[in-house]
Amino acid sequence: MHATQEVKDVESDVRSIPSVPADSLNHGVGVKVNLYAFAGVAASISPLEAYAIGLLVTSCSVKRAFEFGTYKGVSTTLIALNLAENGKVWTLDLPDETSASPVLNIAKSSERQIASESGKGSLIPDDLLSRVEFLRQDSALFDTNPVVESMDLVFVDGAHSAEYVRNDSERGGKCCG
Repeated sequence: MHATQEVKDVESDVRSIPSVPADSLNHGVGVKVNLYAFAGVAASISPLEAYAIGLLVTSCSVKRAFEFGTYKGVSTTLIALNLAENGKVWTLDLPDETSASPVLNIAKSSERQIASESGKGSLIPDDLLSRVEFLRQDSALFDTNPVVESMDLVFVDGAHSAEYVRNDSERGGKCCG
């Protein structure tokens, strides 16, 4: 969410979303959320974000999830841990061996560095890999036709530039069933 402060498009401004106390997130839901700790991982999510992702996946009984932006696999792990029985998460990121530049603009050098790093998905525990399908290509080129309206959840957390957030959100919306 911190990266959204840099998005200048009024339609993308998330500050209008009401805030709620963290202890009210699972009020009345009565579900068990599985968490996995990744201490000291750069560009990772906060414990509150991890809990929120796990709660969303569990409480909605998500069986098919699609993630834009694998990076090291922290959020992929949380989604996979909390999927319904026989669930699967498809996660899309650039190939490790890519030397080509991303198709859309990524202005921040730190974001460009993350995009070019190898080891995408490397933190996903071995026992969860059977629940994960890795897709390796630029999301600006991704054809959503094979997964149109087939996903219970789409999580957009790829490149944080305005162009990629818009692209991934539009493509992700087509995937929801």
